[in-house]
Amino acid sequence: MTFESLRELIKPPWFDLIRTLKRVPNRSLQELSDDLGMTPPALKKHCRALEDLGYLSLGKRLGDGARSVNTYRLTEKADELFPEAGAEVLHSLIKATELQFGSNAPEKLMFGYFQEMTAHYQRKMKSATSVADRASILAKLRDETGHVSTCSYDPKLGLRIIEQHNPLQSIFEKYPTLERMEQIMFERVLGRPVRRHSERSQGGRHIVFEIETL
Repeated sequence: MTFESLRELIKPPWFDLIRTLKRVPNRSLQELSDDLGMTPPALKKHCRALEDLGYLSLGKRLGDGARSVNTYRLTEKADELFPEAGAEVLHSLIKATELQFGSNAPEKLMFGYFQEMTAHYQRKMKSATSVADRASILAKLRDETGHVSTCSYDPKLGLRIIEQHNPLQSIFEKYPTLERMEQIMFERVLGRPVRRHSERSQGGRHIVFEIETL
């Protein structure tokens, strides 16, 4: 995060507001008020301030009775508030290994990275007694490292981990096989088959990990 971004976001409610909209885009003022425990008039002032700074935009969606409802969502400018942590270091390592050892070296490097992360996550699962417990713990661990990750269960959709941000997205775009490596990591940590796919909504792109429980 840049110094200018930190200075603009010095007011504490703004952090909570932006994080909420990163998790659940296109929220109405009343929904955000319920989420954050603030009155709509007080919250509206913060929304307008962030809109003036270029971090929020106002849109519409259909509400009850087919009536349109004003909603807030994050703009592209807000992406800088969720930096690609460690990406520059990894880019440098990848470039160095490619020059030194050839074109296959970067994927071997990332394979080792995912092996280490798998072992790290597995060590955190000692208290888990079910796949749901493991998924909840994994989502919490991933959330702490910038993935904006949540675990949810729905009778129709099943058990899922949804991530609104990938700190290493630029590296994933250059090496598509990393998606499969990440999926395998999830499967080994959770002990169940996992399907990884991306979804796009008006609020942006997010990654969904569908966890088989039967």
